[in-house]
Amino acid sequence: MGIRTFWDNADKTIVRLDFASWGWLDVHAAIEEFLALSATVDYPVAALLNLREANVVPLEGALTNMQYLFHMLPDKLALVGVKPLGKIMLNIFFSMQPSYRQRVFLAETLDEARTLLNAARQIK
Repeated sequence: MGIRTFWDNADKTIVRLDFASWGWLDVHAAIEEFLALSATVDYPVAALLNLREANVVPLEGALTNMQYLFHMLPDKLALVGVKPLGKIMLNIFFSMQPSYRQRVFLAETLDEARTLLNAARQIK
């Protein structure tokens, strides 16, 4: 599978999805794994999508699949290593779905993403 899904920390507050060579079917499978992990705890879980090693976003069905991804994942998620084309697509998506802009953090490193997600958790 092109996306590896696992707990990012021992406290089980963040699920990490490591993208490699992936397609939209991999995203749907990873979301199911995320939901299964989240169901094992009784508190909200954040998502950290690690795109540093990912291939380019598949353009076919991109906006529809991005909407599904953001709808199914939690209120707070961080994206690490978004490539320039991905940033363009995110801006288009956010212009169509402005409410998602407050839910999604862009980070350069995994540590920065964890800091952003943990700070958002404290605010809630």
